[in-house]
Amino acid sequence: MPQWNRAFNNPAGARLGIITASLYLSAIPSSAVVPWVCDSYGRRASILIGSMGSVCMTFLVQNSMIGFFSVFLSTGCTCLVNELVHPRLRGLVVSFHWISGSLYISAYIVGMIISSWLTFGCLYWDSNWAWRIPVLFQAFGPFILVFSAIFGPESPRYLINKGRNEDALTMLAKFHANGVRDDELVQEEYKEIFAHIQRDREESVGNWRSLLATPGNRRRLMIVFIVDAGATLLGTNVIAAYLPPVLRSVGITNPVEISLVNGALSIFGLFVSIVGGLCVDRVGRRPLYLISTAGVLVTFAMLIGLAAGFAQKPDSTIGIAFVVIIFFCFGSYELGWLPLASLYLPEILPFSIRSKAISFGSLVSSVFLAVTGFVNPIGLEALQWKFYFVYLAIQVTYLFLIWWLFIETRGRTIEQVSVLFDEDREVHFRDREKQ
Repeated sequence: MPQWNRAFNNPAGARLGIITASLYLSAIPSSAVVPWVCDSYGRRASILIGSMGSVCMTFLVQNSMIGFFSVFLSTGCTCLVNELVHPRLRGLVVSFHWISGSLYISAYIVGMIISSWLTFGCLYWDSNWAWRIPVLFQAFGPFILVFSAIFGPESPRYLINKGRNEDALTMLAKFHANGVRDDELVQEEYKEIFAHIQRDREESVGNWRSLLATPGNRRRLMIVFIVDAGATLLGTNVIAAYLPPVLRSVGITNPVEISLVNGALSIFGLFVSIVGGLCVDRVGRRPLYLISTAGVLVTFAMLIGLAAGFAQKPDSTIGIAFVVIIFFCFGSYELGWLPLASLYLPEILPFSIRSKAISFGSLVSSVFLAVTGFVNPIGLEALQWKFYFVYLAIQVTYLFLIWWLFIETRGRTIEQVSVLFDEDREVHFRDREKQ
């Protein structure tokens, strides 16, 4: 926004990178604390701390500290939603986390639409409040989650881990069988969860070393790294975070036009994410990741070609075509990566390491967001469209890694998925039971 640029003396290059990176640097230290809060005091406690902290820091205009509390929110909400939802509905509900605002970080897609158009509306207001109001709007979602954390349900897996078995059974019955405690599914789920948690406790599984203790966990951790780094490294982030300079590089310089593109992208993302959410259980997790990544790769290559063409011969039609392909590029990402963001990792992670692995993922994401937040404006300023080749190479690598490492999880409970990673451990456990 011109008003924001004036207020901060038109930051660019390294200075703009430092401003962007500061939001994510503060998230790094909290990644070590969040698992302890989640596992010791519950998922709701983590959500409550993150929500209250985010609201306070927003009104104190301490944008860099919001990153610290965001890890409490993302880890607590991700664990709670996946551990609470009915197995048959997990793919649909978690993919549509923007619907279940009381359980997740509140209306992500809808919030993105509102904030985009709120920014557009404030564009005509010649005041510092033109950018301050969209910033303050960030407190709305966490404010709602304060009440959700206080009055909402707790994870049945956390309750079993703390010995509150009756409360856990009641919670499973309430959300999976309309309150019928003797329901066959509820009883099977309860026994399965109890057996896995009891086994992990007997084998002293659950500390930080457990993340690397077995081949299955090492593979899980590699997938966590790939997914959380991929949200930053696939290339859509460099366009989304630096949309004005990206569009200016192809001749679109009017702030109103740039804001309109930003607002339209958010609405387009809503519809594409709906399609992606509906495909999660029909197409499957792994195929959807492959389709989404391949789509980003193809459209990004087209963006490079158009940007190179504009650099050689400036033409407004190339700028229009560039915007159209941006929509397809974002659509490819939002088809798979967005609906699977909060679903796939909790599915492949057993309870004993879930909060720690997700916090590790938040650490990875924060580090890459901070690094790319600093490097991207410098790269765009120095290399312009040639800088996109870095992300194109990463996309090719990602396509191979997903094909090689990712497994399909649809149709299984979280406990059943763990068997796919820990076959040797399962055989050892069954042999021990027979003895």
